[in-house]
Amino acid sequence: MKTAIQGLSAALVFGGALQASCSGGSHGPDADADTDAMDDGDEQAECQTAAHCTPFEWSCDVDGTPLACTQTGDAWVPRAPCAPGQTCDPATGLCECGTCEAPTGTGCARVGPTCGPGWHDDGKCGCAATLDECPEGQIRVIGGGCLPVGARDACGSGTWGDIPVDASTVHVDASYAGGASDGSAERPFVTIEEAIDSLPDTGSGPYLVAVAAGTYEELPVLDRPAVLTGRCPSLVTLRAPGATDVLLRITSDGAGVSSLTVDGQGMARVLISIDGADGARIEDVAMRSSADIGVSCTSCD
Repeated sequence: MKTAIQGLSAALVFGGALQASCSGGSHGPDADADTDAMDDGDEQAECQTAAHCTPFEWSCDVDGTPLACTQTGDAWVPRAPCAPGQTCDPATGLCECGTCEAPTGTGCARVGPTCGPGWHDDGKCGCAATLDECPEGQIRVIGGGCLPVGARDACGSGTWGDIPVDASTVHVDASYAGGASDGSAERPFVTIEEAIDSLPDTGSGPYLVAVAAGTYEELPVLDRPAVLTGRCPSLVTLRAPGATDVLLRITSDGAGVSSLTVDGQGMARVLISIDGADGARIEDVAMRSSADIGVSCTSCD
């Protein structure tokens, strides 16, 4: 309404001086169609004498110039032009922005997120992923292209396979029965949660948690900057022990999971939830039987 009042004030300032003419020979919506056949002189005369509009009514001419009817209703006079990117709506005479745009002091600006590479405008003021059609056995990649379905399954040899373990690695092996677990390769923890809890809750990390072959029925929370890495997806499974909202929750910056299978058994609503964790990674993870969602991410870009 502020814009309308300002525009009307401008029209009134020069309306009295221009009310006896029609800018460029243009008429408002009620102009007599017969004037199209008149020469310029007759057209100006018609414009100056006929009551063509309702006083103070707004409209647009054929070129999109905003118009205002004079106080006496005998002519249309031009108002201030629309800002760049705006167009005059003949129904209201207002300068409008396009769909999913809002007026600014100098024109129009998009409402909603800016669609980055690999995304496009969805026509609803949001962004949709750009996806290609892929053959059977491949999955579409955001931004275009296709990749084979399924995680890489290079299991390697030995208890830890090809996991790049070192002296700082925390080890997990469900088959270990020697007791006195301390996370070393010789005395590994038997649950993933024990390994995570053994890590300092401060420090930059990332810490490597190596998981040996086995099935782990638990609901771990990655609240430390640790990367949970299984020997390979075909040999390591994190399985929901019962009905649950989230099977694996990632809450720490820099945390991640790779080279294993997460199995909701139809009882976990979400298999992996990333909750406000910057730089979280999920790589070479096979996902099975969620009750609803494979990966949920809050506060994610």
